[in-house]
Amino acid sequence: MKLSRLLLKNEEKQIISITGGGGKTSTLFTLARELANFRVLLTTTTKILLPESSGLYDIVIEKNNERLLQLICSKPHKNHIVCGITSEKYPEKLTGCSESFLNEVKEFYDYILIEADGSAGKPIKAPAEHEPAVSQYSTMYIGVIGMDCLEKNGSSENVHRPELFSKIRNKRESELISVDDIIRLVNSPVGLFKGSSESGRKILLLNKGELLSESIGISMVDRIVEEADFPIEVVLNSYLKSDSVLYNRENKPLDFTSA
Repeated sequence: MKLSRLLLKNEEKQIISITGGGGKTSTLFTLARELANFRVLLTTTTKILLPESSGLYDIVIEKNNERLLQLICSKPHKNHIVCGITSEKYPEKLTGCSESFLNEVKEFYDYILIEADGSAGKPIKAPAEHEPAVSQYSTMYIGVIGMDCLEKNGSSENVHRPELFSKIRNKRESELISVDDIIRLVNSPVGLFKGSSESGRKILLLNKGELLSESIGISMVDRIVEEADFPIEVVLNSYLKSDSVLYNRENKPLDFTSA
């Protein structure tokens, strides 16, 4: 099953904040490709690398939110737009759009996809005090964890902000990361879904699911759903496959071994 079909079950407009570890940008652009027939704005409230040019989207960058808004409004012909702020300090990156900007543009798009967190390329992270930068207008929150973190130590080699992750899981950094630790990160008020609204739909995306056997992957998804402190949907996912969803509780498992 395609990720967009699983996540977007109706035609209501959505503002989706993507947080957590490795796989956020892949999730952002996978959803954009699958939503080719809709008006989609891709942006960030933190910092992301400036994407390469593509026939899928226009890239609109400016030095302030006011000018950016003017440019966005001048491009009604393009279904997909990637937008952000650029600066001399971070010339290779797009930096965060403001809440007032999002409020102005949210009525013009079917979907706004926001990369709202950074993880320095690590598969799992615990957010600092100022993180994640989720918009108050978000209707859905996707928290990403890479399955390449499992059975690895909790040091900076594998974890972004390992000292904070150690506090959440109550373990030393040298101890291996387990499913128990993922559940603690999900349930913690300062964990993966920090800053999300109580009413917003929450998705835990377990990326690189191809690293797990089918039985282990299914068992992990089911256990996290059952032990979460709040309603959550858990998706085992692999971007090595054209239909990236390997398993969630509403769908039968697919063949993990076929590319």
